[in-house]
Amino acid sequence: MELRHSRFIWHYDIPPKFAAFGFLVGRKKILTIDSLQKRSMILPNICLLCMHNEEIVDHLLMHCFFVRLIWADILGRFQILRSFLELVDLLLSAWHGVILGKEKKLLWSLSLLAIWWEVWEELNARCFNNISKVAEGSSRRARALVIEWTSCTPKLTGCNLDFLGL
Repeated sequence: MELRHSRFIWHYDIPPKFAAFGFLVGRKKILTIDSLQKRSMILPNICLLCMHNEEIVDHLLMHCFFVRLIWADILGRFQILRSFLELVDLLLSAWHGVILGKEKKLLWSLSLLAIWWEVWEELNARCFNNISKVAEGSSRRARALVIEWTSCTPKLTGCNLDFLGL
């Protein structure tokens, strides 16, 4: 069953692979160890980012200590002082309710996708290449993605991106 809020991802002028990934996240269909175990694969279920909890979608994208560092940086740049939401689907539902100006609201939505993508890239680098990076680097790369995507989004051409800090 499709979550109604996972459709918003297709409304942005970003490369399709990022939109498709965001759509899969919204439906909780990315391949985590938890989902692979449900397909009868025998794997130890441990998050490769923090090495403490099970790797499920909600933990991987919201609760993991590594990811919380990225969220804290991005939320701070938008001057949003809120506690972390508990589940990815709640985050998706609330994402558009954030009180920001029109430009920052679009940047905020792009930031969601960029954070998810960078966390996924970091997880895959650790899993397949045995390479670990620090959270600050992932946050910087997520901000760089947002800046790159703004050049593809006519509504954001020429907007001030200085607060992203690149």
